[in-house]
Amino acid sequence: MSTYTNLLFHVIYSTKYRKPTIDAAWQDELYGYIGGILRENRGLLLKAGGIEDHIHLLAKLPPTIAVSDMLRLMKANSSKWINEEKKPKKSLSGSLATRLFRLVSHRLGPWSRISRINVSIIRLGHFKRNFCCY
Repeated sequence: MSTYTNLLFHVIYSTKYRKPTIDAAWQDELYGYIGGILRENRGLLLKAGGIEDHIHLLAKLPPTIAVSDMLRLMKANSSKWINEEKKPKKSLSGSLATRLFRLVSHRLGPWSRISRINVSIIRLGHFKRNFCCY
């Protein structure tokens, strides 16, 4: 007998004090890097998007690793990659805040109809009102 799991999560990483640290020039590389971290651990990055001070990820996480461990791996390794490879003016060391939302697959709604997270919607300000006090 086998068990089917579909652990979908909306993950948000924000820079400390919402400083615009994530450069659009290497944002797609960052998503690819995070996708690689997930694949290495039997997960999958389904969609990604963001702006200078935060990113949104739709990810399928594996049932074989604790969610907190997977988020720590994604956060630590991607921050290290940014600091070593992209050398931003302000280091990301210890400066990413995390928010996590569990999604139910039959209620994905808008997520299932988009190919990439819409940056123009993110810029509307909904995020700043709900995730500002890190």
